[in-house]
Amino acid sequence: MTKEKRTPMNRLTCIGLTLREAWLSARGETNIIAIILIIIVVIAIAVIFRNQLTGVVNRLFSRINSSIDDF
Repeated sequence: MTKEKRTPMNRLTCIGLTLREAWLSARGETNIIAIILIIIVVIAIAVIFRNQLTGVVNRLFSRINSSIDDF
């Protein structure tokens, strides 16, 4: 069993790898937070413009139904 000699370069490499892992982990958490914020904004817009969205959907379905009836 060989024991690796601790040199300044080995320590820097170890610290660099630890920092890289922490950075990648933090970036993943940031992406999750960004996705959650986007979902919240979309839901808020849907709630604010609920009546307008309902009107658009109703007009769309009435046009589809009239097109089917004409067919």
